[in-house]
Amino acid sequence: EYTGLSRTELSPEAISDFQVVNHGYAAEYGGSAGGSFDVETRSGANVQHGDAFLFVQNGALNGTPALERVPRKPDENRLRAGLSTGGPIKKDKLFYYIAAEQEMARGEEAGDFNPHLAATIDNALQQVGPLRGFQLQQGFFPTTNQETELSGRMDRSFAAKSVMLRYALTNNRSVNDAFNTDDLTDLSARGSAFFNDNSLNGSWSATLSPRLLNQLNFEVAHRRVALRTGSVSGPGIVVAGFAQLGTPYAGNSRRYETHVDLGDGVIRQYGKHLFQAGVTVNHIALRAADLDGFGGVYVFSDLTTLADGQAAFYTQSFGDPNTNFAELRSAAYIQDHWTPFRTLALDYGLRYEYNRLPASLPQDADNVSPRLGFAWSPDKNWVLRGGFGIFVDRYLLSTVNRIEEFDGLHATQQIAEGSDAASL
Repeated sequence: EYTGLSRTELSPEAISDFQVVNHGYAAEYGGSAGGSFDVETRSGANVQHGDAFLFVQNGALNGTPALERVPRKPDENRLRAGLSTGGPIKKDKLFYYIAAEQEMARGEEAGDFNPHLAATIDNALQQVGPLRGFQLQQGFFPTTNQETELSGRMDRSFAAKSVMLRYALTNNRSVNDAFNTDDLTDLSARGSAFFNDNSLNGSWSATLSPRLLNQLNFEVAHRRVALRTGSVSGPGIVVAGFAQLGTPYAGNSRRYETHVDLGDGVIRQYGKHLFQAGVTVNHIALRAADLDGFGGVYVFSDLTTLADGQAAFYTQSFGDPNTNFAELRSAAYIQDHWTPFRTLALDYGLRYEYNRLPASLPQDADNVSPRLGFAWSPDKNWVLRGGFGIFVDRYLLSTVNRIEEFDGLHATQQIAEGSDAASL
């Protein structure tokens, strides 16, 4: 899919050494965690090689934060260790490589509420409202972050073929430090999160001739996510510009994603042309329960309306938050990298893709995407690049999931404003 490449021609042998990394599925659900690309584990070699590292951080010599209202400097400790090793199982034929890392971090945080503001909010909550008796958290509370990463890879080389198999595991656990972490958010509205990712992927590459290469890729991956806030019962309260407390609108949810991807690509070199063509099929299954707004959320314009119990806005969701659906994505492309002269390279091609969404959503089949790019070097010191393309976007799983959840049958959302909200 790249356009405007350099004028260097790559041989099939060189191209076969370039491993295309599958796009990570962490960002499929609205980019809620992690980056959008997988890390590619390096392959083993004939020479046995390995390394290890240890990183330790302690906050004993840290200063007290100057711009925060804290009774003392927070405690902070961090430990990260890792190792990797790789080498031959059978010289020139079979190689392995494994890597592992572990991080543990503990710290302390505190809400940035001045005593007068905290007392005003606490007194207001004593008088009216369903959070009667609630008090803002004062002083430090603990935070924890733990991360485990493990990956392993094996490569098998034949006369004109190669096979790669890779497994990767990631576990992330964050307590009181995952979301809603600004200084005006009480501990009750802060979030904890757990992420677990498992991925098995592989490729089969075959040099069918000195100028023809075929590569088959697959991936099976599963993600489990659980989000939880400090308060999980009762409503939430937002005082605009002052504080957020109670059960927030979003943050208590869980989801399970399963991805099965299969793709095949062919590269053919012919004279000054490098032709490429391929197809991909991706199946994504999602089971989720997003409790957005199910506890109810009150919004007050200021501290006076909070004391009077006169909310300006109220929303609450009702019904069944559980969803279970699948999406099928398929695509095909063909392109050519042509170097008619040493100073000019042209890339042009066509891509088509189709997403089969749940039956309740409209389907769009007009997804033809032409691409064109060029790179021109008038002399050795200058390169002029340009390109044009039509790119078809897709719905994030979070968007489709919300449509499936709040469809008027499974779950609904009610909103009250002005006097209607105040009466609640």
